[in-house]
Amino acid sequence: MKKLFAIILMVVMVCTMSLSVAAAPGVFLQSPSFNKTPIIIEFECSDPNWKGDIYITSYGDRNILDVIDREKFEDAYESIRNSNGVSSLIPDIADIAENLNVSTDNLGISDLFHIGITDATDGNFKIKLDADTLNNFVGLVYFEGGKWHVVEDAVIEGEYLVFSTELPRAFAVVVDVDDSIIDVPGTGDVLPWVFAAVMVTSAAGIVLLIISYRKRTKA
Repeated sequence: MKKLFAIILMVVMVCTMSLSVAAAPGVFLQSPSFNKTPIIIEFECSDPNWKGDIYITSYGDRNILDVIDREKFEDAYESIRNSNGVSSLIPDIADIAENLNVSTDNLGISDLFHIGITDATDGNFKIKLDADTLNNFVGLVYFEGGKWHVVEDAVIEGEYLVFSTELPRAFAVVVDVDDSIIDVPGTGDVLPWVFAAVMVTSAAGIVLLIISYRKRTKA
């Protein structure tokens, strides 16, 4: 009997932990782990002597970054995840939304990514990106000094996002959420459907354990 209750208690704890990890979506929309990471179409550096390269990293692949960039990236993620809304997280985005006749209640974060450089430079970069979620584009923001800031010159040109910025930095695309499904971005951990499968399997295991125990006690 004690062994049965110990197993059931363990299963319940696993289910509870799964629910807590899957909760608290914040203001994320359509996780980058389910979408393509934005693609660099072209870029240019204001420093004519710079011979390096730039690259994009998704949150799920953040471990490839150096310690400083990874910690800043994780801080950026947590600030979004724990926020009460995009307009409170990034106050300057409210003016942009108003100009586009978009309610601040409909703002969400679609793509979260980091752009890094292979060689240090003090120059600025003009970058052209292709991303899956630009149709409802409201603005591009970057994380610096523990806060999110609007990339002032970010615009959609044709099917691409064009902007100027310093690097390396974490960026996020702000979109008009409307009635879309909310989800958290990929962290490199187990996906939500895995948690659901674990909970269903655990529940079935509890039932089978109880049935098996009753059969043994009646025998």
